[in-house]
Amino acid sequence: MNEEHCIVSQNHSISMSLATTMIVLFLQIITCFLFTTTVSSPHGFTIDLIQRRSNSSSFRLSKNQLQGASPYADTLFDYNIYLMKLQVGTPPFEIAAEIDTGSDLIWTQCMPCPDCYSQFDPIFDPSKSSTFNEQRCHGKSCHYEIIYEDNTYSKGILATETVTIHSTSGEPFVMAETTIGCGLHNTDLDNSGFASSSSGIVGLNMGPRSLISQMDLPYPGLISYCFSGQGTSKINFGTNAIVAGDGTVAADMFIKKDNPFYYLNLDAVSVEDNRIETLGTPFHAEDGNIVIDSGSTVTYFPVSYCNLVRKAVEQVVTAVRVPDPSGNDMLCYFSETIDIFPVITMHFSGGADLVLDKYNMYMESNSGGLFCLAIICNSPTQEAIFGNRAQNNFLVGYDSSSLLLQGASPYADTLYDYSIYLMKLQVGTPPFEIVAEIDTGSDIIWTQCMPCPNCYSQFAPIFDPSKSSTFREQRCNGNSCHYEIIYADKTYSKGILATETVTIPSTSGEPFVMAETKIGCGLDNTNLQYSGFASSSSGIVGLNMGPLSLISQMDLPYPGLISYCFSGQGTSKINFGTNAIVAGDGTVAADMFIKKDNPFYYLNLDAVSVEDNLIATLGTPFHAEDGNIFIDSGTTLTYFPMSYCNLVREAVEQVVTAVKVPDMGSDNLLCYYSDTIDIFPVITMHFSGGADLVLDKYNMYLETITGGIFCLAIGCNDPSMPAVFGNRAQNNFLVGYDPSSNVISFSPTNCSALWS
Repeated sequence: MNEEHCIVSQNHSISMSLATTMIVLFLQIITCFLFTTTVSSPHGFTIDLIQRRSNSSSFRLSKNQLQGASPYADTLFDYNIYLMKLQVGTPPFEIAAEIDTGSDLIWTQCMPCPDCYSQFDPIFDPSKSSTFNEQRCHGKSCHYEIIYEDNTYSKGILATETVTIHSTSGEPFVMAETTIGCGLHNTDLDNSGFASSSSGIVGLNMGPRSLISQMDLPYPGLISYCFSGQGTSKINFGTNAIVAGDGTVAADMFIKKDNPFYYLNLDAVSVEDNRIETLGTPFHAEDGNIVIDSGSTVTYFPVSYCNLVRKAVEQVVTAVRVPDPSGNDMLCYFSETIDIFPVITMHFSGGADLVLDKYNMYMESNSGGLFCLAIICNSPTQEAIFGNRAQNNFLVGYDSSSLLLQGASPYADTLYDYSIYLMKLQVGTPPFEIVAEIDTGSDIIWTQCMPCPNCYSQFAPIFDPSKSSTFREQRCNGNSCHYEIIYADKTYSKGILATETVTIPSTSGEPFVMAETKIGCGLDNTNLQYSGFASSSSGIVGLNMGPLSLISQMDLPYPGLISYCFSGQGTSKINFGTNAIVAGDGTVAADMFIKKDNPFYYLNLDAVSVEDNLIATLGTPFHAEDGNIFIDSGTTLTYFPMSYCNLVREAVEQVVTAVKVPDMGSDNLLCYYSDTIDIFPVITMHFSGGADLVLDKYNMYLETITGGIFCLAIGCNDPSMPAVFGNRAQNNFLVGYDPSSNVISFSPTNCSALWS
């Protein structure tokens, strides 16, 4: 044949596989009676759709733009499938197609339709669309054929067409020249066929022709949906699809080589208190053993493990067992109530223990009086599936921006010097090592350069650009481009801008080389008053979101990911890229805000607790909803505006009975005579997004070098100055910045032991 055929065999989820990479799938357990009247257990899946906060003074990050439209579509429930509304063609023609994370092709039935199933709505007629263009293969139409494992199939021609869905901006989200399948033969090999409510299928896996793969979004692959057994809902894409907050659990998700499906790793299933491990069974894996699929109704386990779970259910249920009337050999019982059945919990790797509502795990017959366990035993050669019934009343979020892609993740060794943290990197050709301060509160990367007419004293040799073959001064109107940066502590650096090769290590073992990186070559670096820079430092590495920062100039698949772990002693590492993702037990995520024309990382401080005394920012000038304090690795202390700072200090004074003494430094800190830190109260920072950081006393109280005096590590600022969450408060947290999700994560960690 001259026509090229694209032949794919899929179940609404499946394919065999090899090597792995991990991503994170988020499931949020909160309440959502708005879409269901089903009675839920206390740990049920009832959830609400969450509209991510947006406001005029903050925006979501993107690779190329400020906050824009987040696409979404209305969804419908029809018996056991979920449909989304979208439009194809010009003028737009509305279709309702099945949501399927287990396949990639987007297809709809097309006129003329010689062999189509009956659908309720009118069928799309491509001859009436001005933007429909058949794809050509060797001068002929490109044909496709896709057969699902339930024996439904679609055959037709591939085309490009305009696809339109809603967006949060109020303007439609238009996808020109999207590859779709125009289905001309769509039926089944048995007798089931497709639902008449559906015009086709929208594939949402990681394949190249899926809807999400063809969306032009800054951080592609973000999806969330909330399925219920009745009513309507929404499916979200892009930044509005981020799932976070109290009750959210994150399961490791795996993408296998040459396999675009979303795998989870099921470690165990609990039937009440009876935990059935996959370890020791053929079902056990460490790289994903079950596909999560929106297009399959029930959950499927391999027969040997499935029987173990069924036996555990049988040991609890005392009702009369009956044959499965559907012919699927499900475990079924006569019962007038669902209450007799045991609670089932799925334990996924990554710390996601999902206590499933009985509605998720037991299906009642249409006539009532008969309940069946919604788990089917399949052949060991078939994939295990986590179906949509089990996902009901969860806000389920797929975040492939957290994809741990195979390849190099840059990192650098870090050092502690009294109150600052330094990182090692190399500049120039041949590489010349420098040690520069880590500063999330600025953007430019600069180092002292020879000749240095007005430089501070540094321990290590100063970089000599004349000895580097890759050093290039930047030119402005035929002259050298100059820079000048003045920091809040009155230190400054002045010099010339240049491009230079910057090199740091990577997890691959090969160096991560950044050619033609913009840096500052500092020729005049000192202070306007008294302090100056530390002699241990060669300069500063700016890490905010400004265009000259190190992370902004890194060519990484998911830019902006940083993590570090600071300790008051020893060495550590700072990570960039996918290796910088912070997750796992004990991690809390705070909302992160980037303000217009302001590249700093803001958090929103809702309250501070001194022991049990909660001091809310609400009702004070410090209160905000779009970020009121920025997190800074280059500032030691935490700073609050004067009025709020005094409220916190008063709360500390009410607890501490030691003798108060004046602060000998310039910050007018609250200080006491004491031989021990134990007399001081525990302080907790409450950030929006559900991040309640219980701070160690070391984080919040500084002891003088001579000992015997402790000072509260919170300074009071003039209201015109920004509030700062300093590096002392961040000690012994693994801190992760994720602009793709707009969160900063904190995981309590013994940082001094982490890389020892």
